[in-house]
Amino acid sequence: MPANLTRTQQKQIKAVVDRAKKDNGVPQTAQQSIPFQRMFPDGVCRVTDNYYTKTIQFQDINYQLAQQEDKTAIFDEWCSFLNFFDSSIHFELSFMNMSTDAESFEKSIRIPYRKDDFNQIRAEYSQMLRKQLAQGNNGLTKTKFLTFGIEADSMKQAKPRLNHIENDLLNNFRRLGVVAHTLNGKERLHLMHSMFHMGDNDKFIFDWKWLVNSGLSVKDFIAPTSFAFKGSRTFQMGSLYGAMSYLAITASDLSDRMLADFLDMESSQIVTMHTPLDDTTRGMADEEFFMLMQPGAIFINASRGEVMNEDALKAAYPKLGAAIIDTWNNEPDVDEDLIELVDVATPHIAGYSFQGKQNGTASAVQSVAHHFGIEELYDYYPENDIPDHEPKLLDLKDKKQGEIAALFQYNYPVFTDDFRFRMEPENFEKMRSAYQYRKEICIEGLQINTNK
Repeated sequence: MPANLTRTQQKQIKAVVDRAKKDNGVPQTAQQSIPFQRMFPDGVCRVTDNYYTKTIQFQDINYQLAQQEDKTAIFDEWCSFLNFFDSSIHFELSFMNMSTDAESFEKSIRIPYRKDDFNQIRAEYSQMLRKQLAQGNNGLTKTKFLTFGIEADSMKQAKPRLNHIENDLLNNFRRLGVVAHTLNGKERLHLMHSMFHMGDNDKFIFDWKWLVNSGLSVKDFIAPTSFAFKGSRTFQMGSLYGAMSYLAITASDLSDRMLADFLDMESSQIVTMHTPLDDTTRGMADEEFFMLMQPGAIFINASRGEVMNEDALKAAYPKLGAAIIDTWNNEPDVDEDLIELVDVATPHIAGYSFQGKQNGTASAVQSVAHHFGIEELYDYYPENDIPDHEPKLLDLKDKKQGEIAALFQYNYPVFTDDFRFRMEPENFEKMRSAYQYRKEICIEGLQINTNK
């Protein structure tokens, strides 16, 4: 401990260190929250005193586009692959969609130059690959892993069996026509670092020789700044907020198409703003807000224009999948450059539906009734005396995504409102005051209430 510290400061530091070292079964630090004991350079991880694992990264199997007889052969090989694991071998399949590291991405597709006359062609082809892959991966890198583990009394006992299982698995992947390789210790640490630092710019910098002199553990090089588990399924990891979902899929529900669609998911993040405007929400969608959003995410503002910083939205737009804006700063004098930029632009008419006005009227009357104690109006709701506005129940079961989108567009042609607004943004107030109320589209399970 430094000699120039006061006695009080020394006591404070000692208390922090003692608290960090305390072992009552509850993790005291982010490092202690990461559930493994030691990572070895060859890729073996000691998870507990008697449980050891290794991880294999593997590429895609060309199943969906294969001929039927080839599909049968692949399926048979895959069944044999899964049956390889007896009850003493634990295994887990992991599918990661991670933000692409620009530097690593560049290295992976660059064609090395040679001492000949074709380097210009190599450069042109590399640029073409870079452009095509950047457009196709939506800023995400998709990777697949198989982690297997066994119970053993010691590393000496575990290592020969892990190596034997590893060789058998690689041979099985080879028979399936799949490229696979085993991750070493540094690669496994890099993978965990990528998971713990999603959404920030922290680089993985590590060397085994640093451990001895520094007194640090491998967890110090991969841990986020903090973990917080406040809810049953939500958590905070550094500056990132997330949620865990569990899907119970029985064998009878499992299909190759469902798996292909599920594993082909990119960013499914949709952020919608439905907050009132006050001092705590003004400008909440700022530069930091958009920085935390995933590449390819969709941003929707249908609350109040001033909850978003329009300059921050403009700067973040290239990484977003889409921006849909109904409310704007400085209405009715809205930013025409932003109207031109976003994907859907409407003149603050999200609530301009027949049912929306009914709901607004009911809410106002009920609030006044409760304030003045008018009991007969506690449950007031205006009657619908216009037959044409009665919604019709539409069953969406077994409808494909394109069919559902077409039904929504047919029942509310939002792009018509978008087109009119883009043509005459100066008539913002006129479009609102003359707006013909539409019928609300309400979703209920696999059904929606609509007007057709």
